[in-house]
Amino acid sequence: MIKKILVLTGLDQEKTLPIFKLVEGKLSKSLGIETKIFDSCWETCGSFKQIEKSLDKKIEAVDGEVVLIGISAGMVISLIAKNKYGDKIPKIISLCGWCRPKIKLSYKEKKYYKALTDRNKVFRRAVTEYTKIYKNIKPSDWENMMVYWAENDEYVPKSCCVHKDMGEVRKMKLLAHVGGILFAMTQTKDIKEFIERG
Repeated sequence: MIKKILVLTGLDQEKTLPIFKLVEGKLSKSLGIETKIFDSCWETCGSFKQIEKSLDKKIEAVDGEVVLIGISAGMVISLIAKNKYGDKIPKIISLCGWCRPKIKLSYKEKKYYKALTDRNKVFRRAVTEYTKIYKNIKPSDWENMMVYWAENDEYVPKSCCVHKDMGEVRKMKLLAHVGGILFAMTQTKDIKEFIERG
């Protein structure tokens, strides 16, 4: 039984974290499950292992299943956690999240990836770790993921945000990265239905 939802923040969370903290209680009420913001601390953690250990503690403290909502770079951590915890994480929701690893990227995708990893070495390490376990994620795992992607996302192109086997894909027209994330956070009815679906 799903006992908790953890919302994993992305890079530059100082722009969005205060908003998420304000709506944390409203999310819990709308989704019908205790929902907590997990501050991934991309800018302040010294290593990706620190973020991973901190998330592990949160997941292991829950006596039951946990749903993860990965925001932008937070999706990489969500996928690594799914590989580690398996059925304890039955569903993942991506809000403009980075789903593709650094392998087999097009020239344009490599430019997006380089821009992000040049800004944050901890994110670069996270993608390196994710690349190692990417093939472990089964088609049935992807089917239990929902993604929101912004048509005008300036950080994560659609091909890196949407995996072909994902269960549900919601396109947000004419929205950029941060706008897409904030809009997706309001789609609680659809998110709740996806979580509750068997």
